Amino acid sequence: GTLNTHGNLAYACSAFATAYAMTGDDVVLALAPFIHVTGTSCLFAVATLIGAPIVAAYRYDASELLRLIEKWRVTYTNGPLTAYIGLLNHPDIHRRDLRSLEKTLCGGAPVAPGVAAAYEAATGNYMHNTYGLTETTSPGIITPLGARGPIDEDTGALSAGFPPPG
Repeated sequence: GTLNTHGNLAYACSAFATAYAMTGDDVVLALAPFIHVTGTSCLFAVATLIGAPIVAAYRYDASELLRLIEKWRVTYTNGPLTAYIGLLNHPDIHRRDLRSLEKTLCGGAPVAPGVAAAYEAATGNYMHNTYGLTETTSPGIITPLGARGPIDEDTGALSAGFPPPG
């Protein structure tokens, strides 16, 4: 376990809100569970800070998540690479209007440029790679809105980005 303070959480959610230009007009998809630091800091706390609605599903189901994104015009989410690969492999990915999802954050594993390109082709939006951990209450390194992570020459993976604001 990690001992985090309220100050840690307040910083984390404000860093995400700042880096991704979050406002109360955003709609947050709970792609990661609230018991995980990503769900707590990057989704629940950010939505609470900015006063945005949260769209939550009972469990990960690619078909249901695609439907919810389209129905509620979700603008922001953060989740593991495997969740996005699951969405990309779903047969309805190209039949759904996912253009609203302008603030997509991804972590949990190195992102291959091909996966990011496939996601962008399917949704029209860039996948912002991030690196965080429970000990930092999530944000460690992020790719902010408007930036694109460079490709690491040694591994071929997208860089996790830059230090968060503050």
